Amino acid sequence: MAMDGAVDVVLSVTSAGSANQRSAELRDLWEYLTDRPALRGRVARRTTDESETGHLGPLTDALVAALEPGGAFTVLAGAVVAWIKFRPRTESVKITVRRPDGSCVEIELKRQQAKEYDAVDKMVRAALSPPPSTPTASSDSTG
Repeated sequence: MAMDGAVDVVLSVTSAGSANQRSAELRDLWEYLTDRPALRGRVARRTTDESETGHLGPLTDALVAALEPGGAFTVLAGAVVAWIKFRPRTESVKITVRRPDGSCVEIELKRQQAKEYDAVDKMVRAALSPPPSTPTASSDSTG
């Protein structure tokens, strides 16, 4: 999904509930994110039937955010933290973030932990920190 110069961040949500509850959580997060003006048009739902790829497994739902380097990562992190803060706390939730470099970070929150906003904010922002920029050749040779 990546747009020109953008990188993809993949978010998935799992909870202790049924497949319908997990799907509802992801849909709720998707609606919340796409309601943010800075993220509108940058977040898409992706459903993969893993049995089609030769692997056994259920349907996998995820959100793919195409982010420009810079402030978009901060906007996404802030929106995910706000969603966690305001979602109903009936279940524990686990958010998996697959970063552009291929690394994966899981944030698992028990029902009561979702109220610890500072800790949640730090975890989400660390998981959604932009990838380090690739070193470029510089004309500055003050070695």
